[in-house]
Order: sequence, then C-alpha cells, then structure tokens
Amino acid sequence: MKVLVTGSTGFLGGRLIENFLAAGHQVIALGADSYTSVMGNNVTSPVMIDWTNRCELTTVCQKVGLVIHAAGPNASDCLSRKTSAVAFHDRYTRPLLEACKLANVTRFFFLSSVHVYSSEFLGSYDEESPTLNDHPYAQMKIDGEKMVAAYREGGLHYFNLRLSNVIGYPVTPRIKAWDLVANDYALQLARFNKITIKSEKSSSRDFLPMSDFLNAIDLLVNLKKVPHDFTFNVCSASCTSVADLASLFVEQWHELTGQRSKLTFLQNRDKSDHCFGQFLIKNDRLRRLNFSNSGSLDEEVGALLLKVRNWKHQGVLP
Repeated sequence: MKVLVTGSTGFLGGRLIENFLAAGHQVIALGADSYTSVMGNNVTSPVMIDWTNRCELTTVCQKVGLVIHAAGPNASDCLSRKTSAVAFHDRYTRPLLEACKLANVTRFFFLSSVHVYSSEFLGSYDEESPTLNDHPYAQMKIDGEKMVAAYREGGLHYFNLRLSNVIGYPVTPRIKAWDLVANDYALQLARFNKITIKSEKSSSRDFLPMSDFLNAIDLLVNLKKVPHDFTFNVCSASCTSVADLASLFVEQWHELTGQRSKLTFLQNRDKSDHCFGQFLIKNDRLRRLNFSNSGSLDEEVGALLLKVRNWKHQGVLP
C-alpha cells in the first residue's frame, strides 16, 4: 500500500513513517522541512506542494490508498497564535479532504486528542462524552473533527482518532514537541541531570506507549470490514501521575548513565492545562476490534532516554 502522511517532520508523523516503512508500505511524506533530513533516503517520493493548488494536491492523493493527517499546530502554538490555529483547517485540512474525495481515497485518519473532552479530567469519558474544552488547541481539534465528518459519505471511510499523551522516542531531535511532558523530562535529564516539574503532584494523565499507538493505527488500517464507528479514543485507559512518570524517568536515567538525578516540584497553581485526580478515558470501541494495551511505559521511557543521551553525545540536542 502507498500511504500519505502529513506532519511528517513531527513527533507522531516521523514515527508513523518509520512504522509504515518497516511494514513494507510506500510513503509519501508531507511536512514542513526537507524530508530526506528526517528519514534518510527511505521515504518514497518525498514531495513539496502548494497547498492552495487543488490540482497538485489531488495528483498527490491519486497515488495513495490511505492518508494519515498528523499535521497541525501544537498546544503552545494554538495558545500564542489563536488566529493561525483557527485558519489551519481551512488552509490545510479542507483542501486535503477535497483532494482525497476527488481522488477517491477511501481511508482517511485525522489525529485528534482526548483533550477535546475537558481541560481538567474527572470521572469517565467515552467517545459519546461531550467535547467541552474551550482551550484553543482543543477547539482546533474539534473543528478538524467536524470537517472530517462533513466529508464522510458513500464509500469514504474517514476516522477521527482521539489520542491521549503518547510516550516514545522521536526520529529526529528537530521536532517541535519537546514541551510534551515525557519529552521535556528526557531533555531536562540530558541537559541538566534533573527534572523540574511545573504541574502539581496530584496532576495525572493517560500516558499511552508509542507501541500501542502504532498498533492501533495498524489495526485500523488493516481492518477487512470497516467498523460502524468513526471516532475512537486511542489511549491506555489508565491514569498515571506526573510524579510517578518523573520517578520512572529518574530511575531509567540512573540505569542508563549511572547518574542520580533530582526531582523538583514548582508550586504552580494554574490547573488549566493539566488533568487532575482520578479519571478514566475509555477505549472500549477499540477493544471491541481486538485491540489490547500491551505496550510498556518502561520500555518507551528507556528508548527515549537512550535517544536523547546519544543526541547529547553527538551535540545535536535542541
């Protein structure tokens, strides 16, 4: 199969490309940078396109059977540049969906976020829960989901995947995702041999091993029978405190380097961007398709720390 991945120079996009190539698929990569600098020479037909040129975009889509739309501004970009976040889907997502429709691309996956539900998780959530988060990042994802749903018709199977906090190594240090909790912890250890935690000790999140994210994508891509549902929570269905995650990073860093590190908590009372207390984000829909959470946070943290240690030795840390 030939696959198109947008956001190919990003955290998830890079790992998706790596995963598809390992499975023997061909990949067309759309991103912001030079693709050969991201994945060596393994990406098939790397292209730079004019997103405003419908003919050019449709021609690219005619070459593929599947599109993974992983591109989009991160949470901090949405907060600092709200106008750009609002305009993103009109500039990129709508033309891509229109091109896919014209090219008869039958499967399209939009990477959304579980943070569409709330800014402070409490209780349990499934795909039918209301999307109440008014943070610009969540609103950007909600707008994208609505746009994807509007193009879902006939034989076009377009999915919204609501991801929790994915933990894994990036394929390059040049990603714009070092403010994600796990990536931030790894970078702090590599730079300073300590972790300063800005959120409260009670702050908890649903942390998803990268291997489970990739397995969920593989499952949905390879389904013989298209499911009735088109929105899926892709998560661990468990709750882990940031304090416990940081302790795991410190333990793994000590095993890897022999260095003992210090944990420091800042008394940050701003709870708007964090999940607090006990909560549950359900992934029963995915489980009914025979998905299981078999990934290991320990292994993902170890692989991430190994990457940043090597990049430090190479002098390429961001």
